[in-house]
Amino acid sequence: MDYRYLKAFYEVGRHENFTKAGDELNIAQSAISRQVKLLEDSIGHQLIIRSPKKVFLTKKGRDLFNQLDHMESWVKHDFNKEKQTINIGTLPGILESWLTDKLCSIPNLPNLNIVIGTVDDLAIQINKGELDFLITTQAIENESVSSIKIFQESYCLISKKEIDIKNTHKYTWIFANHGSYLKRFSKKVSPNFIRVNSMRSMISFVKNKHGIAIIPKQIAVKEKSLTIYPIPKYKKETIYLCSPNYKIIPSIHKFMIKALQE
Repeated sequence: MDYRYLKAFYEVGRHENFTKAGDELNIAQSAISRQVKLLEDSIGHQLIIRSPKKVFLTKKGRDLFNQLDHMESWVKHDFNKEKQTINIGTLPGILESWLTDKLCSIPNLPNLNIVIGTVDDLAIQINKGELDFLITTQAIENESVSSIKIFQESYCLISKKEIDIKNTHKYTWIFANHGSYLKRFSKKVSPNFIRVNSMRSMISFVKNKHGIAIIPKQIAVKEKSLTIYPIPKYKKETIYLCSPNYKIIPSIHKFMIKALQE
């Protein structure tokens, strides 16, 4: 069903006149009449009784007009006044190492729904249009989504006391997501591990002498009671802000993109 037909019918019902409806929409009276007739044909009901002096709505026509009038009112008033909710997807580590502090620094935040997940799961969600933004370690570039670099993350190894840095496989590994960072660092894999999908929990385990972990440097430097080992061979990890490709970017999205980049 063509929206133009509904709009033509609505204006005819509002003015009870084809000519005035045409003036409202800046189209000829004959075009208005034709669009209303096409609408009636498409739904199989007569909506308007035409007379030389005045237009009357049938019962079906009045029912449809009332529904359209309600929608028109909602669009003009309630829809624009409603505070929008922004859905942000991110990885647990990024949430704890950067995103929470960044969001807390932004004044006048909109309603937020923060979704935690894996790289692959979150990529599926933003491609489906379920997320407004995705902050992740992999750029997404396709017809519906694009990415921009927002910062680079450095990592370091932490322990409660000094360790043999050349034999990290002798210690319990504390990690999230299969311990990929430690596997890249160590020649051998430790048989002992604690897997937990929380940066703060990882640090707590290390503080209580349960093992070693690799975490973002900007978090590690705040932990004065830990021993920190730089990892010079590690390349900095790029963090991306992914968002839908809008033809016209909503103002709230412009606000969030600017705030997250600052």
